[in-house]
Amino acid sequence: MLLVSGWAHPAAALEPLAHRLAERPVRLLGLEAIHVAAPRSGLSGYASGLLQEIEAQEEPVILAGWSMGGMVALEAAAAAPGRIAALILISAAPRLAADQDFPEGVPPRILQAMTLSFRRTPERTLRDFFINAASPSEPDGETAAQFAHRALESGTEALAEQLEYLVRTDLRPACARLRMPRLLLHGTRDRIIPAGAAAWLRAHSAGTEGEVREGAGHRLPLDHPDWTAERIVRFLEGAA
Repeated sequence: MLLVSGWAHPAAALEPLAHRLAERPVRLLGLEAIHVAAPRSGLSGYASGLLQEIEAQEEPVILAGWSMGGMVALEAAAAAPGRIAALILISAAPRLAADQDFPEGVPPRILQAMTLSFRRTPERTLRDFFINAASPSEPDGETAAQFAHRALESGTEALAEQLEYLVRTDLRPACARLRMPRLLLHGTRDRIIPAGAAAWLRAHSAGTEGEVREGAGHRLPLDHPDWTAERIVRFLEGAA
């Protein structure tokens, strides 16, 4: 299994989930590690780098991603469906930004404000992001500030580029090319990627399975690793 982390989170953030999936080999990947400067035609630098990891494996892989990592996993899976044994999307969606035919997404004005805020005050923007990601829990400001400082160690430019990907990417057309077994896991109180945005894939792609954790937020694999792992294991047993 290849498991891709989300925006502003290192691959190590998913270690609790990987530990619970230890019956099968799990390789954790961060966004900065898979990004390539010269992407393949029609693909992002993130999906292009992930495809390199996929193609390096002898057998089709189980591909999983959380948050932005889920979007990148979806993009890569649609580009090489024959190389993917199963696709698991955690707190992810084919599109983040709302528009007239996708009201389930985040209003563009909010994303524009976040992008502008990140350019001006990246540490404060990240702190607010970590607070919202942790909802419905209420982390103290000092802890969120520590997370923000740690995230900035990867470089403001890299985080800004990843944020741009989140804002502009629309993978809904790519969903039609998905043929492998698919699982969606989401929290009802996700303040980063609305549960309705993730549900679009299930509604428009026959055969996609999905489970929702009542009362959970965006940090589903971090705050509820047992629940997440149990659903993944059950899904993979059924897909085998």
